[in-house]
Amino acid sequence: MRLGLLRLGLLISIGAMVLPLGAQPVIDTSNNKALQGTYYFRQVVYEVGDFSGDLGRATSVYGTMTFNGSGVYTINATEYDSSTGTTTLTSGGAYGIGQAGFGWITSPVATSTLIYGLVTNAVFVGSSTESGLNDMFVAAAIGSSPASAATFSGTYSVAGIDFPDGSVGNAQDTFYQLASDGKGDLGTVSVDACIGQIGCTYNGSQVAQSFPNVKYTASNGAFPITFVPGGCGEEAAVSGGNLLPSIQYMYISQDGNFIFGGSPCGWDMFVGVRMGSSSAVPNFSGVYYQAGVDEFVDSGTGTDGEIDSYFGAATASGGNIWDHQRTSLFSINAPVGSDIYDDTFSDGYTIPAGGTYDDPLVEFHYAVGVNGTYRIGFDRWPNLGINVAVQAPTFSSSGNAPYLFPDGVVNTASGAPFTARLSRGEEVTLYGSNLASLSNGEPDRAVWPTQPFGGVQVMVNGVAAAVHDVNPGQVSFQVPWETTAAQAQVQLVNNGVPSNTLTLIMGLTTPGVYTVPSSGIGYAAAQHTSDYSLITPGNPAQLNEPVVIYVDGLGDVSPSVNDGAVGPIPPSALSQAINQIQISIGAVDIPSSSLSYVGLVPESAGLYQINFNIPTTAAAGDQVLTVTGPDSITSEALISISSATFASPAAVAEKSAAPAAEKKQTGRAHPVGHATTSTPLVEHVAPLTSH
Repeated sequence: MRLGLLRLGLLISIGAMVLPLGAQPVIDTSNNKALQGTYYFRQVVYEVGDFSGDLGRATSVYGTMTFNGSGVYTINATEYDSSTGTTTLTSGGAYGIGQAGFGWITSPVATSTLIYGLVTNAVFVGSSTESGLNDMFVAAAIGSSPASAATFSGTYSVAGIDFPDGSVGNAQDTFYQLASDGKGDLGTVSVDACIGQIGCTYNGSQVAQSFPNVKYTASNGAFPITFVPGGCGEEAAVSGGNLLPSIQYMYISQDGNFIFGGSPCGWDMFVGVRMGSSSAVPNFSGVYYQAGVDEFVDSGTGTDGEIDSYFGAATASGGNIWDHQRTSLFSINAPVGSDIYDDTFSDGYTIPAGGTYDDPLVEFHYAVGVNGTYRIGFDRWPNLGINVAVQAPTFSSSGNAPYLFPDGVVNTASGAPFTARLSRGEEVTLYGSNLASLSNGEPDRAVWPTQPFGGVQVMVNGVAAAVHDVNPGQVSFQVPWETTAAQAQVQLVNNGVPSNTLTLIMGLTTPGVYTVPSSGIGYAAAQHTSDYSLITPGNPAQLNEPVVIYVDGLGDVSPSVNDGAVGPIPPSALSQAINQIQISIGAVDIPSSSLSYVGLVPESAGLYQINFNIPTTAAAGDQVLTVTGPDSITSEALISISSATFASPAAVAEKSAAPAAEKKQTGRAHPVGHATTSTPLVEHVAPLTSH
């Protein structure tokens, strides 16, 4: 998890464990059969209890859930709670799964709370982000033949997180390998760890411990692993305890390549992947479903922190990742409270032979399993945490009817995956098959039609959306301004033939920054307002210089405009964004009050712009450009900054207001051009996709 630079959210009382179910959106349930049969599961729930971020309450739940394929599950599980002790759970609940595998499960410990997540490869991962809690939930199908000792065979990389006594200072995450012989023997297990108040070094060496003669048994597909014989209790390692609990219950996926579990008398969670050959490079690409939990520790003292958990999706392609995490960050440090927001960011990766690598951006150590189906992550101090990502299914259609890929919905500017929310006025790109009969068909860029264009129409909750960029494999549209429901039912019609209908969740904002070239990753489509030339490493922005960037998904504007209509042209009043938007250049924040204009680009449909001055304290070089709304944050694009100070800001002051603009397109991969014109141009983005 990459913590957003700015946090804006809803203050929630820490006294309650849950929020009312009525506050939660309902997701499409047309694919409930994707979650069917009996699954082993484990859920850990953390509630912050003081201003240091220590836990006030912790719960672990583990056992089996049987899903009937029609939205009802029964349960046979054990709850271990820090306040109430051990309880047997034998009730049940409800669930709903949409076409992409995205859905919800009522929490086994609080039926008024929904666990949001995704199912693929008979594995479900998720978190109940909207409840204001922090938790992580993992489940894997047992299958018709429960796993035997032989199923658990080979070398597994494992990442775990634990709060042995609930304190930030003693919180720890671990990374280790289990080399199983398939007969019950794991040999010596060597564990590396990071601990809140210590870090990853202790007396000049890494925090480490070895457990000799570790054994496991197989019992109806579950695997008790004994690290320290003779008990189940655990004590913080800094107080003389062990880095791992005495005993852990492990569960395994049907393919044998993914494991997870934790202690029956603790609040830990671990996830692991079976590794391939040390000489082979696993194929990590496509769409992945993910979940995780983190503790952010104050690197100064190691005894203060805040915890978050999340679910989401990521698209990996060609060494780049388009990442979305729906995050619940909880801290009782005023004035934040609980922040629930969509976090989209980009990352890069180079996976060597063997499948393990370090990622300095998010400070994670990752292990990609055999075939690239699973990836697990271990966070490095001062952050403690774990992450699991499972490769999504490949969607395809049969016949000639139009078909929308259930995971093929992205923010047109940023390429943010389908789990990110939509917002009114956002430009969205749909991927699929048989979507249109013409190629490279676009209406006039000044106005996007809401009537069928080239025989293609997109409907959102029954309202005709403005469309453009109509192609057989992808179509872009603007979310209608009148969309007020918590969900958006999106359907495409090609020459009278309807597609499948996708259900997507709405939010207030979904910012994405347009880039050059168009992918959402790389240099922002940003311009010097003195001459509207493109800001590049060879033509960087200077300190205190007025610049403009082009973005998507800033939500409602005033005065309002019609669907597909251009932004008002002066002397008419400019349509400015209603939601408060903030900018960050690297580590330097620019508050809403310092932005000279945030709103629609005049004379152009479906495009926002933000005008601001580069902070005088911004660092030179390529800096991450972050845009934050009240419920979302994006950090994908870069902007080049010079160490020089802008000479005459007054000489161009009149140009820092929102200029007239238009978007011109002659193709999908052309960069921003016309460097000497006074009319800023931005190229439409074609984000990468796995399909």
